[in-house]
Amino acid sequence: MTGGPADLAAMRSKLDALHIGEPSLQGYVDKTTAECASTPPSCVLIRLPEQPGGDAAQQKVVQQVRDALGSGVEYRRTEVVGPSVGSELIRAGVLATVLALGAIMVYVWFRFEWQFGVGATLATLHDVITTVGLFAIFQLDFNLTTLAAILTIAGYSINDTVVIYDRVRESMRKYRTMPFRDLINLAVNETLSRTILTVATYSITCSRTGARSPAPPRPRKPARSGLRADGHGTGGNGKLTAMELVAVSPAGRQIIERYAASGFRVSGVVYQGPVLVFPDRTVRWAEAALTAESLAPVVEHGGIELLLLGVGRRMVPVAASLRASLKAGGVALEVMDTGAACRTYNLLLAEDRRVAAALLPPA
Repeated sequence: MTGGPADLAAMRSKLDALHIGEPSLQGYVDKTTAECASTPPSCVLIRLPEQPGGDAAQQKVVQQVRDALGSGVEYRRTEVVGPSVGSELIRAGVLATVLALGAIMVYVWFRFEWQFGVGATLATLHDVITTVGLFAIFQLDFNLTTLAAILTIAGYSINDTVVIYDRVRESMRKYRTMPFRDLINLAVNETLSRTILTVATYSITCSRTGARSPAPPRPRKPARSGLRADGHGTGGNGKLTAMELVAVSPAGRQIIERYAASGFRVSGVVYQGPVLVFPDRTVRWAEAALTAESLAPVVEHGGIELLLLGVGRRMVPVAASLRASLKAGGVALEVMDTGAACRTYNLLLAEDRRVAAALLPPA
């Protein structure tokens, strides 16, 4: 290992020559690795867009990157960000937005009149569509944080709308002969100072938060899925001394990369049917059942504090005796749908928690 800062320009030129899309390279500091603390950082995050042709094409890209960066590269892990999570995010986002708009319309309808409810819904929908449109125009990443921000915008929008509607109702009682257009104009002007102060206060808070938070790596070209890689260290000659694909957990740990009705892919290995995923290994769950006998290997493995039980596409209840049996073996049980179990397992594993997952395919 030569050490020293990473030569991102040299690495990018080598990857550009492969014509596999527009790679994104971002230096970062890994506090667990001493050689990453140089300036600029000697750790590199590499993202590549999805390649047409499925898994075979993705693996071919990995080999091309290996050849391009030279024999001094040590490949530790690959991860493909597939469309499964993206489709769930879209469904959850659309459902949350529709339910929020419906609840807003019902609330305003009962508090004022149905015409006010329709107007408030259209105004809020306008704000949401405008925000999503800006993300599409500027090709920004859309994730769970973005979804939370959009719902926050909808909340601020309806809050201001209700305040204006309340002032309109007061003006209608006070100025019975005034034209409705003038009533609305009067209500907006009377609440304008409040709106400005609210927006200014929120903007100051956001600007302070943004100034104190490091910007996340942003791909140069968005893609629904792709390859991501972490690399350790290049010397001044631009030669990569080590490269780890998505180092979200210590090396050698089992990462759930994809789940489908047919099975799972864990750390590059495809398993058909149910699986038991431990931090150090993954095995097929031969006798998959929600019983203490079927989950006995988790207790026998030792060192597991929490078991995430993915029961398929939808939640199903488990017997109290199963929880009691696992608890007697020192293992706590959390039951959730398989998608949530996969995501939670990866998150807890990255925090070095002693966690395991028993997963049924989401058929």
